[in-house]
Amino acid sequence: MMKRFLHVVLTWILLLTAQGFTRAGIICPNGIIPWDELLDQYESICLQCLDLRSRQDAGQPISTRQLQGLLHELEQLREQLREATDKMPAAARYRFEAIRRMYASGKRLDTHPPKIDFKLAPVNTVELRALYIPFSLDRRPTPTPPPVIQPGWVLSASAIVLPEPAWGLRISRLGRRWGGYAAFHSNFSCRQTVYDALSDGFSENTRIWTSGASATDCVFITTGPSLRLSKQWVLSAGLGYGQRKLCWEDSEGNWMRITDASPSGLCTELGVTFLWRKISFSTSWISLPFSYHALSLSAGYCF
Repeated sequence: MMKRFLHVVLTWILLLTAQGFTRAGIICPNGIIPWDELLDQYESICLQCLDLRSRQDAGQPISTRQLQGLLHELEQLREQLREATDKMPAAARYRFEAIRRMYASGKRLDTHPPKIDFKLAPVNTVELRALYIPFSLDRRPTPTPPPVIQPGWVLSASAIVLPEPAWGLRISRLGRRWGGYAAFHSNFSCRQTVYDALSDGFSENTRIWTSGASATDCVFITTGPSLRLSKQWVLSAGLGYGQRKLCWEDSEGNWMRITDASPSGLCTELGVTFLWRKISFSTSWISLPFSYHALSLSAGYCF
């Protein structure tokens, strides 16, 4: 009967101690909960209970003083756990469960969490030297992403400024890399001439006397591809038809075409465009090969 009573008392002691632990934590002055000290006390009580139980099973007498000392330690531990407010961390929970398993099995076991041994592989000093970075990665500048080039259209007003003025229109298609354009220039003059002459003043071996008045008619139509060099710069080149007619007025008021200064036929154009936000600025060189050259300027809007 006495053995059964002692077994019940020991089990009751362990249950009360475990109940205090499941409520978690103690408020300490420095804000740190001494879980290791509490678990050491709990393990000590469990070991004493195991010792008393083994002595009981062996038929050895148990003194009342030992049982009172065990109850006193239990009361001290319960006082420490009375103001529990925090949760038990994972390592402490592991040890707590290990102590309970130890008492249930009746054998002395290691209740501390296993230590993880991190073994590092040997590092080649040459590779380590090559991977050395002389500054913190957190302070490295963030790389600027390349600008996104969007395709679009450009409609421009254009003008030939040299050697004679002319006006026109230019429309361009800008792609991410390749595009195209078409341009038209003219002075919108269509003077009727009566006969042809040379710039030396002769027409069919006849000397021509002029009044000193002169006029020019011109028209240029070109088209071709364009290459986008960057977000702002575009290079274009085209072919087309061009005509420039120089007219003189003779002393009788008739107009003549000066044939050696009035080329027509295939013309070429080479130009460059600068894009600034929604505005474009272009310049191009128009040429009727080996006879006539003109410089044009244009400004337009991108959409």
